[in-house]
Amino acid sequence: MTASELWDEIKERLVPSVTVRKYLEEIGWEPSDFELAVLIHRAEHASLAEEWGLLRRLDTKDKVLAAQIEGYIHDQERLIKEVMEEEDPYIYALRINDGPTQEGESAGYYLFSQQALAVGLWLKEPFAIHKYEPFAEETMELPDFVSRIPDDIRLTPEEFDVNQRRGCVYYAKDGTITDVWDGWPAGGPYGKGHFTETTVELPTPS
Repeated sequence: MTASELWDEIKERLVPSVTVRKYLEEIGWEPSDFELAVLIHRAEHASLAEEWGLLRRLDTKDKVLAAQIEGYIHDQERLIKEVMEEEDPYIYALRINDGPTQEGESAGYYLFSQQALAVGLWLKEPFAIHKYEPFAEETMELPDFVSRIPDDIRLTPEEFDVNQRRGCVYYAKDGTITDVWDGWPAGGPYGKGHFTETTVELPTPS
């Protein structure tokens, strides 16, 4: 689907303001392929899969942009797999109502990612699973555990020390993946010129 066709279909989602949309129509503004990819990435989506689907529907002849989109999706799929892959010596922290821009409430630490996932689904709240590498050199006080978490699948603070987060996956309360964090600082892994590291300033009425 061309950028123009996809823009016509989803512009209400990408530009919530009726006033701005009407102005863009009046002046005949439409995004380029690159700008549309940026707008899709910056918009709110119900899931990562929804964002990926829209990006893949953009039939661009820009080979650089096409490679960026496929690379971005591949990297996120790989990261989700790496975070949820159970391996020693990592442990998994479950946080309820946790998001990329807000810190949630601790719901325990687990030896297995699937345990954390099962409890997160059971609590029926948005949640995140953070993957940590434990170290024994220093003692670190861990937050209190949520009382509803069964004792037999909960680790005690004496069993490990949380030192470094390796990544995390964010979930809606139904288990849909909504975001993933790779541990990169501001600027991300791609750098200047990548559609995920760019913003689009829309024309607005003066």
